[in-house]
Amino acid sequence: MVHAFAAQQVEAARRAGGQVSQKPVLFVVRLHPEADASEASQQIEATGAEVKTAIGRMLMVAATARQLQDVAALEGVQLIEKPVKPMLKLDNSRKATHTDEVQTGTGVQLPQAYQGDGVIIGIIDAGFDVTNPAFKDAEGNLRVKAAYYPGMTNGKGNKAVVDGKELEGTLFDTPELMLDTARLKDDIHYHGTHVAGCAAASPISTVKGITGGSLAGMAPKAELIFCNTTPDEAQKQKYEDSEDVDDVDQLNTMYALNYIADYAKKAGKPFMVTMSMNSHNGTHDGTSAGSQIYKAFCDKGHVMTISTGNEGNDKCHIHKTV
Repeated sequence: MVHAFAAQQVEAARRAGGQVSQKPVLFVVRLHPEADASEASQQIEATGAEVKTAIGRMLMVAATARQLQDVAALEGVQLIEKPVKPMLKLDNSRKATHTDEVQTGTGVQLPQAYQGDGVIIGIIDAGFDVTNPAFKDAEGNLRVKAAYYPGMTNGKGNKAVVDGKELEGTLFDTPELMLDTARLKDDIHYHGTHVAGCAAASPISTVKGITGGSLAGMAPKAELIFCNTTPDEAQKQKYEDSEDVDDVDQLNTMYALNYIADYAKKAGKPFMVTMSMNSHNGTHDGTSAGSQIYKAFCDKGHVMTISTGNEGNDKCHIHKTV
């Protein structure tokens, strides 16, 4: 599949009488189980391609068509796929998950109440309103510890660094930066705010549910990290196929996963990641590049939840026994 893609790019340029595009394309490279990821990364970069980020043996690589042919020929490379963009999704039910019993400690065999104290929740989404009062504690302190936007190319914040490598995008890691709406403002939609509220909103006395009680998220005392993976135009233009931004979204998701894990490690606290996004493109058997990326992340001992989607009643799958 990858050899064919590269060959098509070269042939298209030849027929047009022009040069092969030197603009890199994003690909997910899966290494053989026995391959050494560090050594393989060095071999890939020796071709001129760039390993943008990695989780386990899943590498996000930026390569031109000519470089891709060399990467595919490397001994440690098992499979190369084009990334797929996860779509925003969320379905949940507080009652079905017995949240009230967990938060009050009245659930069966619970030794105490659990409200997320001392735990970090990383939320990968889009459309966050950091100024929402649901993300402040009872004393008015901001519970969001960082907002990382890997797709914000020239943001007025800081740079995220993981394992000594500077990641793309902009990091807002102080309350002053995050609450400055001149620097950080999501105004496309507020899906991320909705998801973060369901996960960890603080109770607000003036907001009541249908039973008359104050509404709150599943873990109203957890610390939060927001990661908006939406690429801006500048980031899209860095890579080939800029109109199809699936590639860049997958890259930014990997950046976000690595940043959240690194932040929690440095903080010395347990964490989990929730992502109310998915895609029905590709296989549904766990072998797709996206599935393997999330598996590699969880194989490190990390906890991650991903939405199954809103398409339960849609006829979007066919199968046949042969």
